[in-house]
Amino acid sequence: MRVCSRSSCRPNRLPDERQTLRRVEVETPEGDRLVFLTNHLDLGATTVARIYKDRWQIELFFKAASARHSAVIRHLAELASRRCAFGTCA
Repeated sequence: MRVCSRSSCRPNRLPDERQTLRRVEVETPEGDRLVFLTNHLDLGATTVARIYKDRWQIELFFKAASARHSAVIRHLAELASRRCAFGTCA
């Protein structure tokens, strides 16, 4: 990581070389078609789909955990404010 002042920072740039991508289409049991782009050319289509599915499950977990965490913090803040309202705040 590079630390710099605003005037000397340069935006991160992509390498000039091109990368080969593979388009993978998968049909779900519900009949939906999912399309992925990947640079893993040696993996099968079902493997790529499984990786993306697992990744999506992880994203959903963190979204739910973040929402729960936010609700817990709001609840604790509310409890603290009630406590202070009754003059028992330290």
